[in-house]
Amino acid sequence: MIVQPGPIVDFLIANQNVRDPYQIDWAKAKRTLKNLRIKASPSNMENKITGLSELPCNQQTFSLKQRRDENGDESAEVTVTVYDYFVKHRNIELRFSSNLSCINVGKPKKPTYIPLEVN
Repeated sequence: MIVQPGPIVDFLIANQNVRDPYQIDWAKAKRTLKNLRIKASPSNMENKITGLSELPCNQQTFSLKQRRDENGDESAEVTVTVYDYFVKHRNIELRFSSNLSCINVGKPKKPTYIPLEVN
């Protein structure tokens, strides 16, 4: 299957013939997206989609290693949501991804989540 380049959200809306991202059937979307290759816009890295997150971006968390924390300690880890990371740390405006699943482009034991809008 050849897929037109463009945002994943637009692809899913056209593929499922729905009006907006909130009507997407995520079980069907997971099967459709698996093994597709995407380029994430800020880094321009090409990744293969391995699945979708179980939680929406505003609830899906991961451990972020920081160089220094508030106390000046070296390399502390904080738990942050995927949505907060992309909005606050990467300065990327996300219009509707907060309530939608994230794309997983990582390994099964070490997932890497990206919001649907970042591609």
